[in-house]
Amino acid sequence: MSENNDFGMKLKSYRKAREMSQADFAAFLGIPFRTYQNYESGHRYPRNMEVVNKIAVALGITAEDLLGAAGGYIVEANEKGGSRDRRRMEQMVTQLSAMFAGGEIDQESKDAAMAALNAVYWKHKEENRERYTTKKNKGTPSEK
Repeated sequence: MSENNDFGMKLKSYRKAREMSQADFAAFLGIPFRTYQNYESGHRYPRNMEVVNKIAVALGITAEDLLGAAGGYIVEANEKGGSRDRRRMEQMVTQLSAMFAGGEIDQESKDAAMAALNAVYWKHKEENRERYTTKKNKGTPSEK
């Protein structure tokens, strides 16, 4: 949840710098007011990068400015696998961040470690899908 809160705090800060209310900014983005409130409070994360990019462009910043280095992985996990994968990725990001806290590792190395972890996660998820999918469900729709 800390990544969500970071996202929400950054979003609020950038919006306030533009001197817009939550309601005005939500209307400008074309999203429900309540959804926008949940983004700022850290209760929700945008479902895909299209929404993140729309917000970033509206604020005149980059998606990475808004999400942070690892936030893109969380949104990607949500796009590919839904809320369960998003929560798992949030947990991995939090654990990896804690592992590096106070250390002497530079940002480039942290980013490389996160990219490697993300790649391993999706590789193993696909391997498990192949391994545990029943023969009945492996065939094409016309074969069933």
